[in-house]
Amino acid sequence: MAGIVRSTEEGINAVAVARDRVTEWFVTARPPGREERDGFALLGDWLDAHPGVSVMRQFSVCNCRPSEAGMGSKWPHICMGAGGASPCGFLYGVEGVSSEAIVLDGRNVGSGFTDNCARYVWLGPFESEGCRRDGSGFTSPVFRRMSDCLQAAGAGFGNLARTWFFLRDIGACYDAFNKARLRAYKAARIARKFLPASTCVGFHDHGPAEVVGACMAVVPCKGGVNMRAVASPAQCAPSEYGSFFSRAVEISAPDHRRLLVSGTASIGIDGRTLDGEDSLKQVGNTLDAVGVLLNAAGFDWADVVHGVGYVRDRNLPGHLAALYAGRGLDPNVFLTAEAVICRPELSFEMELEAIVPC
Repeated sequence: MAGIVRSTEEGINAVAVARDRVTEWFVTARPPGREERDGFALLGDWLDAHPGVSVMRQFSVCNCRPSEAGMGSKWPHICMGAGGASPCGFLYGVEGVSSEAIVLDGRNVGSGFTDNCARYVWLGPFESEGCRRDGSGFTSPVFRRMSDCLQAAGAGFGNLARTWFFLRDIGACYDAFNKARLRAYKAARIARKFLPASTCVGFHDHGPAEVVGACMAVVPCKGGVNMRAVASPAQCAPSEYGSFFSRAVEISAPDHRRLLVSGTASIGIDGRTLDGEDSLKQVGNTLDAVGVLLNAAGFDWADVVHGVGYVRDRNLPGHLAALYAGRGLDPNVFLTAEAVICRPELSFEMELEAIVPC
């Protein structure tokens, strides 16, 4: 029988989802205010106290990479960078099953595990090289690398459940990125079929890449696991304004249902921005849209196990915890990352994952 246990201690919020054969861990670390206890140290201590947990992926908000902070990075890791913020981060791990490294050309390019019904893999990061600032020429190699890594994992584009893309100059590159993404999906013959959930924002990492990507794929081992795109009652399909992803993807298995909600912003049913000059109203509009989407798929705010709020307006983070709590959403499961959103008038974007045990 699956179940969810939530715990909070100084600087660490952990959500454990126990289901058949495997316990999934969603662990969010925030510095409690003392410089000597940054998010990397907190996650490292947590892992030391939970030696049975194998890390599948990590997301961090900081001015250094995990290896520079003494934490290492054997698993897929995305570093957003941050404007002077203390290092904080998130890790997803599993316990009770054997993890596997996905290897390509002698390099570890991902992690995965298999339960009774499916194989789950996380791949990346895929980083561009030799980029041009207008976005031309960098995105297609990233998708080729993604394709190669999916093949190494015994998967393909048709198994994609979720993607993440971080563009250094999203204002100049977003149109070119969307065109390259559509070409890749057409070549893989999924452009008119099932599209993965996705997030694409501007990032501040100090590395050389102009684009960084990562993905999650699900490969059913037998019947009982299905993926479907979930449309939003509050927003039009992203393809109507040139972005090719699903608003959300539901993964259903015999012991749980999982909803992966794409990066969602203050966009109306007609595809236009709502309240472009009011950051707080944008957060409310986003929460409205995500709440309606959750309910349409049979989920609620209480089912959320992890999320990220991407903010352009530096005044927003101080308001987010109260706004989240006002909707019945646990603020402790969310990280906040400074980012540039795909439209210059947008100040906030949210992504999340929710699980309902069966």
